[in-house]
Amino acid sequence: MVYSAPVSASATSVVLVLSSVLGVVLLGYQEGQWGAVGEVVMLEDRTGAFHINSSDPNQYPVFINGVDVGAVFSTVTASNAERCLKSCPAGQYVSQWCTEAEQNKCSSCPAFTSKLGTGLDTSCQPCVPTHCGQDTYMVPCTSDQTTENQCMPCPPGTYQDNAQHRETSCKSCTDCGEGEFLLSTNCTASNGPLCLPGGIRVLGADGCAEGQWRFSGSLLACETSTSHQNTYLEGGSFGSNTAFTAISRVQIAQGTYNFTCRVDDCCKISLAGPVSVSPISFGTSCTACASCATTTVQQELPSGEYLVQYYGQDVGSSSHYKFFFDRA
Repeated sequence: MVYSAPVSASATSVVLVLSSVLGVVLLGYQEGQWGAVGEVVMLEDRTGAFHINSSDPNQYPVFINGVDVGAVFSTVTASNAERCLKSCPAGQYVSQWCTEAEQNKCSSCPAFTSKLGTGLDTSCQPCVPTHCGQDTYMVPCTSDQTTENQCMPCPPGTYQDNAQHRETSCKSCTDCGEGEFLLSTNCTASNGPLCLPGGIRVLGADGCAEGQWRFSGSLLACETSTSHQNTYLEGGSFGSNTAFTAISRVQIAQGTYNFTCRVDDCCKISLAGPVSVSPISFGTSCTACASCATTTVQQELPSGEYLVQYYGQDVGSSSHYKFFFDRA
């Protein structure tokens, strides 16, 4: 028997006898306690209602989600009660109440929540702390065993720069975004690796800002580049029988790069840093139109900061220059 209700002398009260097998506790009631007809009795976890709504002293129906689970024993109400009072185990909650044909449906607790023990809870409780901070990753609570998340330090070679997160792992110090290349693997737990778009970052030099080149000689000025990762410089006449240089400090990620120049009459590109190289050079002296044709040369470079110098020289009456480099 799931519930029993002795015939009352009046139709104003009913006794609810609870099944010890089901282990259900009615809020504010004890086994055998009388309740008024028409009263709504809540489960202790406040997830379902028992409506004692019959005036028949021999019949006091009890409903869960509209299903009669019966205050008076019968084969039908006993079956309904088993179906509608089905508890969910630890780590699960009642996601859908019973119907005339199906029992309560249980679903697993969402991530970062838990429910300890069996019951008719309709939700799981958030585990604490709800978020972790920089330098850490989260070990989530176990939905059926613990109520606490753990914030653990990032292992060596990883970092986490998000100040409020639920990430279950830290980021690698070697990972860059699409189109970016790693300059250095040195990173702290809260600051990631230095990644360069296109593998190049022009820092400026001698009073010229980031993205600019310092010209000397006949073109004394700061020149801003807006293409080829700020390495592209092109212009018209810079005088006859004259020369100029353009320099900037440039961070370069390890890899192979294509260096290109064209000058009437001679051009040269040189780098000084982790290694000192001159990918393009016209030799010891400039001769007429030695670099009138566009020249491109590949150069392998280690990561680091370089002082890059473009050099152009004119030995005639007209001149034009173009310099840039890209990752191969």
